[in-house]
Amino acid sequence: MDAARRLAVFGLRGTIAMSAGGRGGVVPSLSAEQLIDAVPGLAGTGTGVEVEDFRRLPGASLSIPDITSLAEAIRARFTDGVDGVVVSQGTDTIPLPASERLPSVGMVNVTFGDEGALLFGVADRIDGLAGAGFGVGHVPERLVPVLAELAFRIPVVLASRTGAGPVLSATYAFPGSEQDLRKRGLISAGLLDPFRPGSCCMPCWPSAPTGPPSSPGSAQPAATPNLTPGPTSLPQEPTRRFDAHMRSHELTFGRSFGVAFDHGDDFFTALTDFCHANNVRQGYIPMFIAGFSEAEIVGTCSRLEDPRAPVWSKVYLTNIEALGGGTLAYDATEDRILPHIHVTVGLKEHSAAGHTSHLLSARVQFLTEMLLIEVSAPAMRRRPNPELYNVPLLQFSADNQEQ
Repeated sequence: MDAARRLAVFGLRGTIAMSAGGRGGVVPSLSAEQLIDAVPGLAGTGTGVEVEDFRRLPGASLSIPDITSLAEAIRARFTDGVDGVVVSQGTDTIPLPASERLPSVGMVNVTFGDEGALLFGVADRIDGLAGAGFGVGHVPERLVPVLAELAFRIPVVLASRTGAGPVLSATYAFPGSEQDLRKRGLISAGLLDPFRPGSCCMPCWPSAPTGPPSSPGSAQPAATPNLTPGPTSLPQEPTRRFDAHMRSHELTFGRSFGVAFDHGDDFFTALTDFCHANNVRQGYIPMFIAGFSEAEIVGTCSRLEDPRAPVWSKVYLTNIEALGGGTLAYDATEDRILPHIHVTVGLKEHSAAGHTSHLLSARVQFLTEMLLIEVSAPAMRRRPNPELYNVPLLQFSADNQEQ
């Protein structure tokens, strides 16, 4: 006989746990155990229910540390072998716990005659901002400098305060228009609702899935911005210098392949297996189309201490469509392929909101269809450049000899 299923239930109280109190209204007084006891027929299912009264708060009083602690507790339960988790909480903030390890994200609603006092007030206290502009994504010209400065340091999502309809992208061009703000680094929210800034900024959050754990993610420590009213002043050029020159070499092409990955394949494992099976050591991928059930790409929503340095952290995305390309170099010392893949992806559950970055990992969903061109000469190698933050750069070596 199969072992009984185990279900962990975390109660946060809130709306679902409300009952009449002595203050002339309802208060969150029912425990998680009382809620479970009220479910008819549950005892007869044979499922082992493990209940934890995790918090005793109305939904509006939940904090980001509460949700971070909840995510850690859920991960610990999965490690302990439970088959599933249920969280009960109030409806006021119900979208937020679905996103694990949330940075501090604020929302500022632009108003008529706005002088930016709220923007200056939150600048050094948040890791991301959803700004609700007028109409299709417009703000007063006087707010442009501070928004540009904020967008240089943290993600700033531009939404509409109307509550319906999209933010435009290339219709208006005056200072403070949607086109002007996007050029200054603000991110369009598309059709997403600015009044739930967590949901609006969710694709940027550096987080891991809330299912069974692999390796918990953690946001990088953030530098504190120094924002004061007045003209925007961008940082000076970095003092780091390196010998910058373009590297080029005429390529001799070998074989051409069409490759179709299977549903459920690990993207990079399948690509490496194909290269080994066909003795492909180097080449380029002009294009592939793919569906990914999950993927990790380079990115962060934290402030960058050095905005010109490479970003080494990652963000986790699910249920996406992707268009990508890249190169294949060869590590002769370890006899391994070094793929360098970039993708543009759309999040199907978030109005196909787009992201473009370096692909770190992915799981194929339904299909991946790829064109791959072998390069027989010159040798293509990828070596870290110590003068450029140790970024591995593509190098060409004549006659397939090591440089």
